[in-house]
Amino acid sequence: MKLMPRTAAPSAECPAPMIVEWAMSGLAASGFLAAALAGALDRGSILLGTAALLLRVGKLVSRREIPGHKLLELLCLPVCAVWFGVDALAASRDLHLAALHGAVLTGGWQLAVSTLPRSRWIAAAWGVFGLLLAGTGGAGVSFLFFLFLFLGFGSAALLAAQVRRGFPGGAAGKPIRGLTLRLLLLAAAIALAVMSFTTGLFLLLPRGAEVAARISSHRLWMPGLAGRVTLGEIGKLQASARPALHVRIFGDRDGSTLRWRGRVFDRFDGSSWQTDSSETAITVDHGHAALISGGAVRPGERLTYDVEIEPSNADTLFLAGRTESLDLPYPSLIESSSGTYRLPFAPYGGIRYEAYSLLEDPPEQAGPLRPAFQLSRDERRRELQLPNRLDPRIGGLARGWARSAPTDLAEARAVETHLRSDYGYTLELPRRRPADPVADFLFRRRRGHCEYFASSMTILLRTLGIPARLATGFAGGVYNPLTGLWLVRTSDAHAWVEAWLEGRGWTSFDPTPAATSAPAAFETRLSLYRDAADLWWNTWVVGYDPVRQGVLADLVDRGARHMGVDWMAWLAAARQSRHSPPLRPLAGVLAVLLGLALAGFGWKSGRQWLLRLRFRRRVIGIRRGRLSADDATVLYRRMLELLGRQGYHKPAWFTPAEFAGTLERSVWGPRVVEFTAAYNAARFGAGREAPARLSKMLDDLESAVRAGLTMAGAEPRS
Repeated sequence: MKLMPRTAAPSAECPAPMIVEWAMSGLAASGFLAAALAGALDRGSILLGTAALLLRVGKLVSRREIPGHKLLELLCLPVCAVWFGVDALAASRDLHLAALHGAVLTGGWQLAVSTLPRSRWIAAAWGVFGLLLAGTGGAGVSFLFFLFLFLGFGSAALLAAQVRRGFPGGAAGKPIRGLTLRLLLLAAAIALAVMSFTTGLFLLLPRGAEVAARISSHRLWMPGLAGRVTLGEIGKLQASARPALHVRIFGDRDGSTLRWRGRVFDRFDGSSWQTDSSETAITVDHGHAALISGGAVRPGERLTYDVEIEPSNADTLFLAGRTESLDLPYPSLIESSSGTYRLPFAPYGGIRYEAYSLLEDPPEQAGPLRPAFQLSRDERRRELQLPNRLDPRIGGLARGWARSAPTDLAEARAVETHLRSDYGYTLELPRRRPADPVADFLFRRRRGHCEYFASSMTILLRTLGIPARLATGFAGGVYNPLTGLWLVRTSDAHAWVEAWLEGRGWTSFDPTPAATSAPAAFETRLSLYRDAADLWWNTWVVGYDPVRQGVLADLVDRGARHMGVDWMAWLAAARQSRHSPPLRPLAGVLAVLLGLALAGFGWKSGRQWLLRLRFRRRVIGIRRGRLSADDATVLYRRMLELLGRQGYHKPAWFTPAEFAGTLERSVWGPRVVEFTAAYNAARFGAGREAPARLSKMLDDLESAVRAGLTMAGAEPRS
């Protein structure tokens, strides 16, 4: 491409004008990269934005404008308007996505072809637009990094602009040596000061978890994992790799082989699945819900695990195996007749719960269900329902595959084996939606993702007279050693089949073959580091409340005490060697540092005094009124402080009940167990008698400490 000379080049004596141009380009690039890494841009928008930034960099390097830039500027708006209409009606067929494409195309076009002085404001607007878009895609650690870059480039642009205004310019102007480096260092210092100040305010001012979640979290959209499944939706979800679940498994169980069951669907109209299951509301008693009260009991492996679901549109609880009990901080939940569970609403801050489940064994290894259940006539009719327009070849295909199978289990295994071995896995969707997606998959395309495999097997089993239904959720995950949690991404979304086998009940089958491609090891490690950083961000920044502020203050206090011991030892050594000339400067430095440390400790002591005064006032308020969850946590932290003075500290990975269990043999064991039970009851709303009871037990514990009661005979587990 032939380039034309610019009408006015910046003076060679003053680098400030070019610093302004590069800094404004940095504004645009930081906002664009923040939006791209946050998942707020699709592939087409990323390609358009990258091309626009490269063209602008080319102009800066060559200091020349693109030929015909004035005509291209005039054509920008009409061409972008026409493209928006074509995109909305034919290409993406999504008004929001077409608007995003139009904004990226318009801004990128102007950024690439406009003259350099004029495109500065376009670059700034593009950067702000990218940051706002990144904020809607989840304000994580990457967002903080690019925000810092944005502030640095903005400071550099403002400083360079002021220098340019006051520079004498022309040939008579004398160059200022090192001006570029000095401006960049000053801009970085300003950005660091701004970020440090705002971070300090952010940490000193705690936020409510619900308010922070509403402001900071981007609700993940989970198509196919809520109330309806249209063929192709889960495949779109699998194309992303956003975190969906974080699971802590207690024990040595491998989480990569587990399926996290969410919803079950039994009514198929040929292209989408819905559910006809009835639902029942279950009251959560003090944070606990017992889901198995009797009936058929099957021996097998049990599993205890904690689940945290990212903020999403789904109110579904994703569970492994057959759930027997749930612990969750919600007043109620809804159980369906198919054995799935959901909340009456989708909380803004995500869903957290602890579950105890019986894992499912392969039907060849599991014994018969005793007593044996039978499907009712209505349930059997519902689970054998077929679409009104069913391709007649499907029934013949099912009978051919299961011709030599003697039992229902053998027939189901035969269908599963043929689908896994004779068909291919792909996330590519058909360009045009076929009238009969299942028949098109079985007889023409023979390639698809989990929805097509699971839907096809369900229909094939129903033509054989075996009741079957579609289950959706997640499969597998990857263990993150940085957090100790299993990370389940949206790419792990999955659909499988549950078939009713006489004497065995509902049994899971997975006809989907394994994907042939896997992410690179470096990419996987990088995603684990990013997930650990985002998890830390959500815990200590988004969810930073008075409780976490107290925990952080305790950590700082412990670190200061350790540092104080070390400094006192160094000071004692310096005093013993005060006549040594090399140590005299060191003694002066240590004296200054000691003064600063004493000032810090004075501030810390005053703050602790204020916190204790606030604590006393809260205790008085507790005894006069109803106890809230935060007040219960404050009292429990006070109890942990009392135990810590006796040398017993609660490990972070212990639940309150587990920690109380380690002290059962001690003198205070019964008191701690009773206090923990009252704390759990008060935290989840046990009535008006809980406040006085919890406060009285805390007074008894404090009296015992004053009396010199020791705790012997118990050691916390590590």
